[in-house]
Amino acid sequence: MNASQISTVARNLVDADTVSLTNATLLIYANNALDEIVSKLITIDQKWVFGDENRTTEPTYTVSLTNGTRAYDFPSSTFVNLFQVTVLDNNANWHTLIPITLDEMGVPQLEFFETNGRPQYYEKRDNFVFLYPAPDNGVSVTLTNGLRYIGQRSASLFTDMTSTSETPGFHIGYHQLIAYKAVIPYALSYKPERVGYISSEIRRMEVELVDFYANKSRDQHHLLQARRITFR
Repeated sequence: MNASQISTVARNLVDADTVSLTNATLLIYANNALDEIVSKLITIDQKWVFGDENRTTEPTYTVSLTNGTRAYDFPSSTFVNLFQVTVLDNNANWHTLIPITLDEMGVPQLEFFETNGRPQYYEKRDNFVFLYPAPDNGVSVTLTNGLRYIGQRSASLFTDMTSTSETPGFHIGYHQLIAYKAVIPYALSYKPERVGYISSEIRRMEVELVDFYANKSRDQHHLLQARRITFR
């Protein structure tokens, strides 16, 4: 379903029109619904990682390194999960960094890998990624575009609820879920008698959608392994 069709379904659910439920208001409601749906799909623990189908570029983000600098901005408004951090050495080879926490360092943060060099570890904190050691001045790393994040992105939102080309970035069979979730705020004020039905449909469709994506890796099977049992 495209944005225009979702708008039609949404208004029909609550007997609204473009005056009582404007496109500007519906855009806010629909994007809130889309964000919430994608957030649920992102949390599914599966081998086939969910990504919004409207995003056509790779889920990567590259930044330049600075000599002696540990902290680098992480694009938290776009990336919601971080899967891998790599750095480029001075021979054009990428190296995967090892995630580490402050507790795991065993020493004060400023004393962990004090001498600049090729980063070996990264630490996530607030909206930053910290590198250990901090990169040197091109001796062992390439500074220009030398840091690369691989992660998982947030939803690609609607820009116009009259659009016939914009569609949600998940399976088409559940696009109408956005219409149902989007009209709940309107129904609470103007059609409270319909809230129960709309809410029950939302719950049903959400369960089905999550189950659909949770089973997308059917080509991969769990390996059976013998469990070690200790006899005393």
